[in-house]
Amino acid sequence: MHRPANLQRSKNSGYRRAADYQDTEDDVCQILSRLSIQAALHGRGPTHQDSRHTSALRHSSFATFSNVQQARDALNSLLVQSLGSDNHVSSQESLASTTVSRISGLLQWASRFKYLLHGPLRNASPGQLRPLLVLRITNIIAIVLSVTTDSGTETPFDEHLLQFQEIVRLGLSITNADSSPLPSDPQVVTKTDSTSRPLAPEKSSTPANSYIAKVNPWADSFTFDIGIIPAIYYTVLKCRCPNLRRQALDLLLEIRPRREGLWDALLLQRVARRAMEFEESDCLLPIRPADPDTWPMEEQRIHGAMLLPATDEDGAQRVGFTWRPNGLGGAWENWEEPL
Repeated sequence: MHRPANLQRSKNSGYRRAADYQDTEDDVCQILSRLSIQAALHGRGPTHQDSRHTSALRHSSFATFSNVQQARDALNSLLVQSLGSDNHVSSQESLASTTVSRISGLLQWASRFKYLLHGPLRNASPGQLRPLLVLRITNIIAIVLSVTTDSGTETPFDEHLLQFQEIVRLGLSITNADSSPLPSDPQVVTKTDSTSRPLAPEKSSTPANSYIAKVNPWADSFTFDIGIIPAIYYTVLKCRCPNLRRQALDLLLEIRPRREGLWDALLLQRVARRAMEFEESDCLLPIRPADPDTWPMEEQRIHGAMLLPATDEDGAQRVGFTWRPNGLGGAWENWEEPL
């Protein structure tokens, strides 16, 4: 009587092991994809996507996620596609179509984020919500970078002040640096004078948006995964509103953990601060937060910064900057300097 049961148990155990292997393979794929995304964002080349997992990753991009893990997998898939190489695109029209498709996927993710925040997680604790807010910050900066990637200029970033403002607001809430309510999607940018910081957007109806800043579980440790450092760093580099980018610059000093994979917040804070100082050093007029015409001109703006492996004899870290001092029609120029 026991033999069939034992056989059945062995059979079921075998199925479970096969399922476990598949789950493990999927987990490893997601981990490697996230490391690939970090490398691409860090300027080390485009992401690589294993063809065996292409269909699964694409499917997760359009699935309606109902928890944080599913949201992360879906965003991971979208980032792999958004940061991947476009060498396979045969024409300019196809490239434009591909870009639109990527942006559409990121916007769909943002829409589902709102559903998750107002639906299944409307009564979630601060600890449960924090990982989702980290993903939202990554989603916002991915949208900004995707929209502006084909322009070849820096001034289009000025049109995304709302998005940069939201990144800083979410970042401040996550790091427990701001006790004001958390906005869901700011609709307006309030005016500021030349000495004050940007004012917070009007309060939103986001559920439980007042308790995010009350708990700060971050430890001063290392994590392999992407958190908020890349988005805050790119906010300093690409947002030329002087007050907002200084808020982001200060935020890099408050982030815990201070190292996320390839991203060292303290080191990147020095890189971003140097880029800001360089851009603003030649401004002819006083820079006013509410007046983009006073912000650094296109010819003054840094297009990219790269930490270099070589160091000076005294051990100082070196960084390389790229800009176009003669405008869109001019040649690219690079220079290096120690931090």
